[in-house]
Amino acid sequence: MSTPDLRSGHEAMAAHFGNRLKYWRRSRGLTQAELARDLDVDGSYISKLESSRRHANPEFAKRCDDLLDTGGELMGLLNLIEGERAHSKQLAMPMPVAWPSPSAHAPPQRGDGSDHAVRVRANPHTTTTLYRLLESYTEIDRSMGGQQISDAVERQSQDLIGMHIGEPDDLSLNLLSLAARFARLAGWIRFDSCDRGGSLFWHDCARRWAIAGQQLTLAAEIQARQSIVYSTMGDPAGGLAMASAIPTTGDDSDIEAWGHAATAQAHAAAGDVDATLTALDSFDKIVAGLDEPLVSPPILTDNTFLRHTLVGKAHLHLVLAGADPERHGSEAARRFRAALTDLSSHHLRDIALTRLRLARSLVAQGDIDAARTEVVDTELVARRCTSPRVHAILRRQRSLTQLPDPTPVF
Repeated sequence: MSTPDLRSGHEAMAAHFGNRLKYWRRSRGLTQAELARDLDVDGSYISKLESSRRHANPEFAKRCDDLLDTGGELMGLLNLIEGERAHSKQLAMPMPVAWPSPSAHAPPQRGDGSDHAVRVRANPHTTTTLYRLLESYTEIDRSMGGQQISDAVERQSQDLIGMHIGEPDDLSLNLLSLAARFARLAGWIRFDSCDRGGSLFWHDCARRWAIAGQQLTLAAEIQARQSIVYSTMGDPAGGLAMASAIPTTGDDSDIEAWGHAATAQAHAAAGDVDATLTALDSFDKIVAGLDEPLVSPPILTDNTFLRHTLVGKAHLHLVLAGADPERHGSEAARRFRAALTDLSSHHLRDIALTRLRLARSLVAQGDIDAARTEVVDTELVARRCTSPRVHAILRRQRSLTQLPDPTPVF
């Protein structure tokens, strides 16, 4: 069983940078010596970076991105590391969290006048209150996008990891589980901000902490989402490698479902129609028979919405990979229409994303007029939503449907 990474934020990020550098080097078939030669650096420098004994500079990270064709992931991670290092130096600044954890305050002093601090301990009331906060943050993210609460969510996750140390087993496990759920939300917000490197980092933290908190179904869900991020980044081989590590046989139907969902997305991104349809069939059957939500709380996602969205996305990925646009575009559009019927009217971000996916499916079928209608309707929703991902996709869809730029609204 994996153990959680309990290092400071920038140390953990530096270790993740090293792991990702190793991944990209190996995926390009290079040894450490060969990469060092191509970058004109000492061979031991690559080894030290991958083991986080040295830290890269921006110029070197960009050269690695260019040489290994990572899509800018390493530079994005380095920016995260520098931001976290700068934040950790501001010890006098209050934590940007709505519920201040014990670590956000100066420690209280003993009543006897000594200088020794008394540790403020967590309690069951703390976890209950923080869980309610997480529910609120999640609703904000689904409604408007979570960019304005990103710092608070990430800081709270790190604080919870510090709080669990030394607590009784039951409370410690609860705090680890809660930290994993905050980190999962942090990963979603980073992805919605078009920061895929940051998204992968926070999802990796969430998965490790979920395992440490003995939340194996949550860990499988997070690993599936990591896999899907890789697939959408144009790395279906990396996505499939992560998906393959999720058991698709056993007694836990939820874990099986996530394994099939991630496998389907990876095969779809690679354009493998038969493998995609096989995985989708297994996923569809499992989810249709579930009585409880597949997504771990506090996310209140209906299984019908999740099922249609993931199946629709897989068919859309097949279209983008060159598969039959009429067949798979039609099925994708059918699924996205079904997903829209299960969305709450105040989940603006999710409505906008689903409508944009529907528009892209209609473009694949050649129904440009219907696609334009969806894009125009999405424009009205997007004006009330701060999600960078929604606005980036909206710009692309306007171009695909040959719509002019909208008139600014003042």
